[in-house]
Formats: sequence, structure tokens, C-alpha cells
Amino acid sequence: MAESDDLLYGDFADMGQGPSAREKELEKEVDRLKALLQKAVAQLKKVKATTGSEEGLKNAERMSALEKAVIALKAKNTQLEKNISSLYRTAQAEIERKNKQIDELRRGKREMQGDSDRGDSRKERKQARVE
Repeated sequence: MAESDDLLYGDFADMGQGPSAREKELEKEVDRLKALLQKAVAQLKKVKATTGSEEGLKNAERMSALEKAVIALKAKNTQLEKNISSLYRTAQAEIERKNKQIDELRRGKREMQGDSDRGDSRKERKQARVE
């Protein structure tokens, strides 16, 4: 056999030696899928037995739609929680900024009043000297 033939038939080299690792992996996957299928069939039979076939299918469809709605609502709720948190932090920062601005304005007002008080006392001293 040529080297290219070895590449083509390399998978068959260990045929008599039992299943390969890949075959074992595939068998496990097949078993898992069979179990899932059996579980789904059992659930479908249970739904059909309790409510009749058409009604059971309708209920299953409704259930599926409700599950999708719940998932969508959870996602929306998460987004709204993020938005409200962001809004709250923004409001707190704005209040803090306004409080600082108010403090600066009050400080400026006191300084202006202090200057006018000093100005008044200078006028009084000047008048006292004149008299």
C-alpha cells in the first residue's frame, strides 16, 4: 500500500482491536440522545394522558410560550435593575454637585457680607475722626 492509502484507511487499522476512543465517545452521545428522546416521549405521553392529545399539545405550546415570556421578562427586569441603579447613582452625584454649589454660593455671600461689614466699620472710623 502507498502512503496515501495509509491515510485513507488509517481509521480501519485497529478494526479487530475493539472500539476506538472516538467510537466510544459517539456511543455515549447516542445513549445520551436516546435518554433525552425517551424522556421527551414520556413527558408527551403524560401530557396526552392527562388532557387529551390536542389539548395536551395546546397546553405544551402555551407552556413553551410562557417559558419564553418568562425568559424575556427576566432579561427586561435585569436591564431595568441596571437602569434604576444607574439613575440612582446619577441622582446622588447631581445632589452632591448641587450641595457643593450651594456651599460655594453661601461662602461667597458670607465673604461679601464680611467685606461690607468691614466697609461699614471703616466708614464709622472715618466719621469718628472727622467729628
